Amino acid sequence: MGKSHFIPGRFKSVPATAFLEETRAALIREYQELNEFRESKELADFQALEQYLASDEHRKLMESIRTGIREEEDKKARFEKQKRSKPFRNHFRFEASEKLKWYNTFLQSKELKDFLALESLIQSDEFRTHLRSLEEELAGLEQEKKSLEDMKRSGPVKAWFRFRDSAKLKRFHAILASSAWKEYEDLSALVDSPEFRSRQKAADPKEFPKTDDGRKLEELKRLQKSGDIRFCLKFRESKAFRDFTTFEASEQLKRLEELEKKVTSNEFRDREALISREIGDAKAKITGYEGKRKKGPVSDFYRFGNSLKYKAYTAFAASPEMKSYLGLEQYLASEEYRRRMETLRKQEAEENERKREYEVFRGSQKYKWYLQVKDSGKFDELKRWQVVFDDDFSTGKLDRGKWLTRYYWGDKLMNDAYVLEHDRAFLTDGRNLELSGSLLKIHVRREKATGKIWKPPFGFIPGEFDYTSGLVGTGHSFRMKYGRIEAKIRLQGTTTAQFHFWLASDRMLPQVDIMKSTRKRNRVATALHWGDPAGKNPPQHSMTTFSGLNFSSHFFIYSLDWSPDRIVWKINGMTVHEQTTGVPQEEMYPIFSATIPGDVKTVSLPAQMEIDWIRCYRKAE
Repeated sequence: MGKSHFIPGRFKSVPATAFLEETRAALIREYQELNEFRESKELADFQALEQYLASDEHRKLMESIRTGIREEEDKKARFEKQKRSKPFRNHFRFEASEKLKWYNTFLQSKELKDFLALESLIQSDEFRTHLRSLEEELAGLEQEKKSLEDMKRSGPVKAWFRFRDSAKLKRFHAILASSAWKEYEDLSALVDSPEFRSRQKAADPKEFPKTDDGRKLEELKRLQKSGDIRFCLKFRESKAFRDFTTFEASEQLKRLEELEKKVTSNEFRDREALISREIGDAKAKITGYEGKRKKGPVSDFYRFGNSLKYKAYTAFAASPEMKSYLGLEQYLASEEYRRRMETLRKQEAEENERKREYEVFRGSQKYKWYLQVKDSGKFDELKRWQVVFDDDFSTGKLDRGKWLTRYYWGDKLMNDAYVLEHDRAFLTDGRNLELSGSLLKIHVRREKATGKIWKPPFGFIPGEFDYTSGLVGTGHSFRMKYGRIEAKIRLQGTTTAQFHFWLASDRMLPQVDIMKSTRKRNRVATALHWGDPAGKNPPQHSMTTFSGLNFSSHFFIYSLDWSPDRIVWKINGMTVHEQTTGVPQEEMYPIFSATIPGDVKTVSLPAQMEIDWIRCYRKAE
C-alpha cells in the first residue's frame, strides 16, 4: 500500500532547515549554558550564599553585630549626654578656668616642688631631731663657756690668777731662772751631801776655810745673804706661795685649764660657729617656709586648693560619675574601641556586601533566565534524548571505526563489496565517497566496474557495471533498538539516481526507509518493509511519498522516532507520517546509499547525495 502527500507552500508549513538548525543549536547552547550554569561555581556560591543568608549562623552574627554596634553607640551617646549635662559642664568650665590652669601649672612648678621639699624637710623627724641636737649642743657649748667664766669669777681662781700675774711671782720665777739660783742650788746640794759633811768633819777647822770645800761653803753663805736669794727663799716659804702652789696642783685648776683650753681652741670656736650657722640656716628655712605659707604664690595655691569650689571640683572628679565618664572617654579614644568598631563595621560591611551580592545576582538577567527555564518544559525534548551515535564528517577523513563502505554481510562473510540484484551502479567500497567542507558526498558516476551481485537463490555472482556509486553503514559499530535517528541531507542531480537513508537489520526484513528519493523531482518517500519472506508471514510494505519541497536544492533534516509501538517520520521536525503496524522489535543500523535502479531506461548524470551530519538518540533514563 502507498500514499502520496503534498506539503503545501514551499518552506511555509515546514520550517526552514537553517532556521531549525539555528533554533536547535540555540536551544542546545542554552541547555548547555543551563547545565553549565547549574553546575557552575557562580551558582553554587550564590546558593551557598542564599543558604547562609537564611541560616541561624547569619542571623545570629547579624544580631551580634547590631548588638555590638548598638552597645558601642550607646556608650558614645551616654558619654556625650554626660558631657552636655550641667554638672559636667560646670566641672569642665571650672577645669578650663585660668585659676585652675594657674593652680595646675603651679602644681608642677619648681617653686612648689622646692616648697614641698622644704615642708617635707622641716616637718621631718630627722630635721627636728637634728635641730634639737644642734641647739642642745650649742647650749652645751654656751654652758661650758659660762662655766669657764663662773670659775674665773670665783675667789680662789681670781686670787690664783692675781698671784700668778703678780710682780713677786714673776721676780721669784726670774730668780729661779737665774745663774745665781742655779749656783745656790748646786752649792746647797753639795753642802748638804754626806760626803761634804764627812770631809768637813775630818778637816782642820782652821784649814777648812782654805780648802775648796771651805771656799764653796763661804760662797753659799754669801749667796744666802744676797737680796734675791733671801727673797726667793722667803717667798717660797710664804703662805701665799703655798696656797698658790696648792691650788695650782688642785683638780679645780686642772678643770679650769682644760675648760679654758677647750673653749679657747679653734676647734671649739669652729664647731660653735658651724652649729650657729646650721641653726641659723634651719631657722631661716622655717621662717621662709612660714612666710611662704602665709603670703605669696604658695599661700594662694593652698588657699585655692582649700576653697569650696576646688573641693567641689575634686570631689566631682573623684565621683563614680566622673570615673564612669573618664572610663568611657578613655575607652572611646582607645585602640580597643577603634579595633572593635572597625571589626564590627567590617563584619557588617562584609555581611551587607554578601547581601548586596546576593541581591545583585538574584536580580541579574542570568539568574532570572535560570529561574525561568530551569523547571520549564523548554528543554524537555532535549532531556528526553541522549546522543548515542553521531558524526558531522568534519575531520576530512571517513571514520572507518564508525562506517563500513560495503554491506555488512559482504564484509562479514567474504570481506568484499556487493550489490543487490537490480542495482545498475556498483558500490565501489569507498571510492565514490568524498569528504569535503564537513560534508560526506556519495557520487553516482558513469564508469565501468566489475563486482559481485547478490542474486537469490544463486547467491553471489560476478557482474559487469557501467556505473558506480557508494554506501556507508554502521552494521559493525553501532546498532539501536528504539530511539530517534536523524540526518541532514541534500539531493543533487537528476532523478535517475536513487538516494536512500534507511535502517537495516541482520535479516532482509524489517527495513525502514527514513528517506528515499523517487523518479520525480522534489518528491521523496518514506517506507516500512516487514514480514518474513521465508516464513508464514509474507512481506508487507507501507510507503508514503511527499512533494511540495525543493529536496534537490536544499538541505532537509529527515528523522525517525521509533518506539515499541509506533514509528514517526519527520521532515524538518514536522511529522509527515506515522505507523503503528509492523514496528520493528530488533536492533537496526543506519545506512546511506545511492544507486541506479534496474528499471531506469535513460541515465542522466552527475548525481550526488550530501550528508552534513547524522545523530542517533535513545530516550534518557
